[in-house]
Amino acid sequence: MEKMTQTEAEQRFRALMKEVVENTDYENDINNKKKELGYDKPLDYDDIKKRSMSKKRERNSRWLKIAGFVLAVFIVSSTMNVFQNSNVAMASRFAVDNLMFSVRNGFFATDFQFHATSTGRELIIEKEEQIPIGRNFLSELKIPNHIPDGYSFSSLHITNNARNEYLALFIYKSNDGNVLVIKQENLSEFNYLQQIAGVEKDFFIDNARLLYVPSVATGNNSLFVITSSNWLQISGVLELDELISIFEMLQ
Repeated sequence: MEKMTQTEAEQRFRALMKEVVENTDYENDINNKKKELGYDKPLDYDDIKKRSMSKKRERNSRWLKIAGFVLAVFIVSSTMNVFQNSNVAMASRFAVDNLMFSVRNGFFATDFQFHATSTGRELIIEKEEQIPIGRNFLSELKIPNHIPDGYSFSSLHITNNARNEYLALFIYKSNDGNVLVIKQENLSEFNYLQQIAGVEKDFFIDNARLLYVPSVATGNNSLFVITSSNWLQISGVLELDELISIFEMLQ
């Protein structure tokens, strides 16, 4: 038997491997597998967006199922309690409202602050584009549609509870450091009968009663408005006609 040196054996091995590689149709196998898995085409933006939306729908569906189950529990408990204790039923409905607000606006929202307890809840918004979320939180909320030039949105702070007692506070700031405050709360015996000192004008616009309280010392004038359901206060370094314009364009 002919003996081969180590160098000859290595050369022979390389030659055999080359022959095997050249005669094996592995590239076609790889290409077929890529087509089968859908990797033969590069992902475009629409495809990526579709996959992202699909995953988002799956997550939302999971949360909605959880919310639906909890909602059903609250509805049943509220129905049972309405004949026993109206306060318990009211608290149950309030808890449902908190849950549905979270479902509509996201459990993990980071661009506004939402806190809920068994006795009340609060929402703090610091971005003007998020103001409509305040309406989801409080259906009675009046949103300003006219703000004087030079003022920019600073924050919106809303609190309410199961007894439908609420307070909403819009704050706008000017380049000069002046502050415009629009305060809204539900009408109650306390705020309707409270004494307002320094009223200069007491008049009506449609069914709303307006009381104008100027401040000679600071120039920070206030307009109090009493409607059938709301108590409003608009305060700032503004004249009466400007304060009235802000009120008339609340929606």
